[in-house]
Amino acid sequence: MHFYRIYNRILSSNHEFPELPVADPVEVAELRLTIAAEIPASIESTQRRQLGTGNTGDGVSSSTRVFETGGHYLVEYPSGFSFAINKAGNDIIASPNGALDPHMRGSILNNILGIALYLGGAMVLHGGAVRNGRGCIGFLGHSGVGKSTLVSWFLINGHALVTDDIIVPEICGNSVMLAPGYPGTRLWDDNLALFEEFSDKSLPGHSANRKHSVSFINHELVDFEKSPIPLEKLFILERGSPELVLQQISGHAALLALSHHTMGGRLIRELPNPGQRLATLARIAERSPVYTLAYPDGIEHLESIRQAVIDD
Repeated sequence: MHFYRIYNRILSSNHEFPELPVADPVEVAELRLTIAAEIPASIESTQRRQLGTGNTGDGVSSSTRVFETGGHYLVEYPSGFSFAINKAGNDIIASPNGALDPHMRGSILNNILGIALYLGGAMVLHGGAVRNGRGCIGFLGHSGVGKSTLVSWFLINGHALVTDDIIVPEICGNSVMLAPGYPGTRLWDDNLALFEEFSDKSLPGHSANRKHSVSFINHELVDFEKSPIPLEKLFILERGSPELVLQQISGHAALLALSHHTMGGRLIRELPNPGQRLATLARIAERSPVYTLAYPDGIEHLESIRQAVIDD
């Protein structure tokens, strides 16, 4: 059994994840992950109730199916990859339908683990974060908007990585703290070529239309935050604007913007206490300013975006 630290929790797994920081063994881990050839019949054969088809938070096609099967949620991807999570969100069984390549490991560590954390009661947002001064800044946005590219640009310019793809905020008094994810990101082919410092650490995905997993586990040029860090600002990314426009939002507008970027997809409506979760989002918006950040396409704008964000 392998033990790792991720999102300020201990994860146990029967499969090795070389991109994760190793943790000391514990008797009972907070999160348990089992990689299996197939989902156990005791879960598969339980009477299913289909919750719908659609996006589970990672931009996958609408043919992804989500079921409730007794005490578990079962998600089936078009590729044949499937996973089951118990309703407590602490026990995950993943069946990769083949070799557990870097792309598949990235899906588990981001999308699947994000859903599990959400089921377990954590607030989980679709985004990335980097250190800036004594705190960190977060970027939220839909799949393909450029979150990982922007995060990587910050890393190249000396900012430490806090997390990429999912943000797990926790309210601590008058502050919002972000739990660190793991030292890695995922980039498309055209963006990977821009970051020469990372290219020798790339773990390629297994098809041209998938992201590359990039590990910084032993990288000399990239720092990684190992402890929770205060969240200073959140930026909602909107790519394709003719010019860079930064605008603070608050109240109902901020709450609505954050709710659009919560993880969980089709599982969200089945979770208990939706009012409590909205109240948590409202408290996050009260403690950490929320901005919309519209910006033009093109890598030539990355530095001006970075400067606008850190100077605001």
